[in-house]
Amino acid sequence: MRRRRLNIALLALLSTGCLATEPAFPGILKGEWGSDQGSLDADSSQVNAAFMCTTVSVPGPVSFDADRSFDVRGIETSEFGPIRFPPDTQPVEMLGTLRAREDPLTLDLTLWMIDSTGGRTGTPITMTVQQGVMGKTYACPAEFGVGR
Repeated sequence: MRRRRLNIALLALLSTGCLATEPAFPGILKGEWGSDQGSLDADSSQVNAAFMCTTVSVPGPVSFDADRSFDVRGIETSEFGPIRFPPDTQPVEMLGTLRAREDPLTLDLTLWMIDSTGGRTGTPITMTVQQGVMGKTYACPAEFGVGR
C-alpha cells in the first residue's frame, strides 16, 4: 500500500512537468525581440524600440503586471526628413501585452504620441515582436512622417 502511494505521487509529479506547455513568464522585459515590423532591445537600464521611421527610448527596467502587460512613457525620435540638431523628439506612451502560451514569446506593442497636456494624440502605431528574433529596420524617405 505504501509503495502504491509513492508510485502515484511520483507519477503526479512527472505528469505535471510534462503537461507544462507555456513558455516561462519573464516578469521583466529583457532581451532582443523582433519581426518584419521592427525591433525592440531591452535590459535593466533601458528599452529601445524601432518602429517604421521612429525610435523610442524608455528608461528600464520595464516590468509586466499580473495581466502580462505594461504601460510606460518614454521619448520618440523621428528619423525622417532633414537631419536636425537637436533631433526632433516627442513624449510617447508604449503599451505592451505578452501573449499567453506562445513559443517563442510574442509581444504586442502600441505606441501613442503624447500631447502638451499629457494625453494621447494622433493615430497609434502597432507592432508585434517575438523574443529572440532579429527585427528589420527601414530607411525612411524624407516625405514620410509617423504620427505627425
